[in-house]
Amino acid sequence: MAKKNTKNDADTNANVSAEDQTTAQLLAELKEAKKKLAAAEARNKGVRKANLTIKVSQKGGVSVYGMGRFPTTLYPTQWERLMMVMPEIKSMIEEDRKRPGSEKQLKWDK
Repeated sequence: MAKKNTKNDADTNANVSAEDQTTAQLLAELKEAKKKLAAAEARNKGVRKANLTIKVSQKGGVSVYGMGRFPTTLYPTQWERLMMVMPEIKSMIEEDRKRPGSEKQLKWDK
């Protein structure tokens, strides 16, 4: 019977050893995943994800939700006028970003 217990002990030790290796592998993978997550969060820090939704009211107003606390609502002709001056708006934003201290005054990326 002593041999039987020794064999069972060896099997148990082998199982424990395999479980320890599996646990060690999982911990290593978890640490690697945490590093990747931290790197991704650092890259995306300050960048707001745009989950924008658009709704049209009964009166025809087009509202964009998700840019701020309140929706931005304009009528179609107003949106068209705004789209016509988008190149000017983009260039103004780029010029402002180049100016020293602009990040303190205008926070475009939020």
